[in-house]
Amino acid sequence: MTKHALISVSDYAGLTKLARKLVALGFTLVASLGNAIYLEKQHVKVTRIQTITKYSPMMMPNGIKSIHHLVFAGILADRNNEEHMMEVDKYHITTFDVVVCNFYPFQRMASRHAPDKAIMQNIDIGGPAMVRCAAKNYRNVIIVTDPHDYDSVLTALEKGKTISVDARRELAVKAFKLTKSYDDGIVTYLSRRTVS
Repeated sequence: MTKHALISVSDYAGLTKLARKLVALGFTLVASLGNAIYLEKQHVKVTRIQTITKYSPMMMPNGIKSIHHLVFAGILADRNNEEHMMEVDKYHITTFDVVVCNFYPFQRMASRHAPDKAIMQNIDIGGPAMVRCAAKNYRNVIIVTDPHDYDSVLTALEKGKTISVDARRELAVKAFKLTKSYDDGIVTYLSRRTVS
């Protein structure tokens, strides 16, 4: 079965190296539009997410790019659940083995005292949802949210073609901590400010 990695990051640090090594390890890369364009410019073979969703326009610019049932089904599919895998086959769902994702820089924008509209536009919706899906399904999906973890994940994949359940769980815990911290920052911002 083909291995797939889904990439949707706002922090491009280390992305090219990660992508090239994943390709070398036999992964097919699927990326959100901005990430795909960036990787294509780096001469990395990548599939744009629209190939999965079969929907080209990006609705509400910077708003809806990856929120799609076929994407989320591919993240949540339990490989040991016969019913899940029957639906994967029936609906031609691409399953993801690795999800690499981090969020719009909401807290950085808020700390710079940018206009409220600009700050609110940097509240990421699809990213946290993808991360939560992948972390929930950590036994089947490796969730990577921190560029500092790229090398250790790649090293583990190079050695054993996968990583241990314990390591997956640790990455899932880190992912849920990220979503909690991100939401906490939004709550703090909105609580301190009267928004018209």
